[in-house]
Amino acid sequence: MVGTTSRTGPTTRRGGLGLLCALVTLTAMPALGGGEADTPEAVCPVGFEALGEFKLTAYVLAREEQFAPEPVVVDPCGLRGEFSEAFLFGSGVRMQGSGRARDGSLIHYAGKGCFEVLDCPRTASGRCATVGRTVAVDRVVVPLGSTLWVEGLGHRVAEDVGGGIRGNHLDVWYGDELTMTQAYRQTRHGRKVCMASR
Repeated sequence: MVGTTSRTGPTTRRGGLGLLCALVTLTAMPALGGGEADTPEAVCPVGFEALGEFKLTAYVLAREEQFAPEPVVVDPCGLRGEFSEAFLFGSGVRMQGSGRARDGSLIHYAGKGCFEVLDCPRTASGRCATVGRTVAVDRVVVPLGSTLWVEGLGHRVAEDVGGGIRGNHLDVWYGDELTMTQAYRQTRHGRKVCMASR
C-alpha cells in the first residue's frame, strides 16, 4: 500500500488492481490454470532464467455485499448511485483495483479518488485480469508482459502492478476464486520464479 491521501471525505489508500491487500497460501489452493506441483529443488523450464525466490500474495475482486452497507457514498467521482464507503474506499475497490457492486456492475479504481465502470478488471497492461494467467509485479524487477514460471503455480504473465508490490514479490490474481476474508489470512514465501528468456 502506498499510504494514505486525504480528500473530501474518508482517508483512503492509493492503489490499482495489483496492490498488495489479499494474501493466500498458494500451496493450500489447487494450482489454478494447471500449475506444476512443488518440488524440493524446482528447476526453471527450458528457455527460462531464474529470477530468485519471491513472496507470493493474492488479490481478488472485491464484492460490495461483503462490506458494511453504511455509511454510503452518493455519486462518487465517476459513478452514479449509492455505494458502501468501505467497498469503494476501504479495503475494497481502491485497494484491490476492481470490485463488483451490489447491482452487478464492475467498478474499477481510475486513480485520484475516481472510479469507472468497465467490462472487466483492467490491469496496468490494459488487458483484462484472468485467473490462471495474471500476476502483478514490481516492473523494476519484472517487465510488464514477461512470461513467468512460478513454482507451485506454473506459467503466468506479468500484466499488472501495484504500490504494495516491491522487489521479489508477485501478487497473483484470483478474481472470484477467493473471498477477501480467505485471501487476507494467508501468504507464501520463498517460491522460485523464472522468466522467459528474451
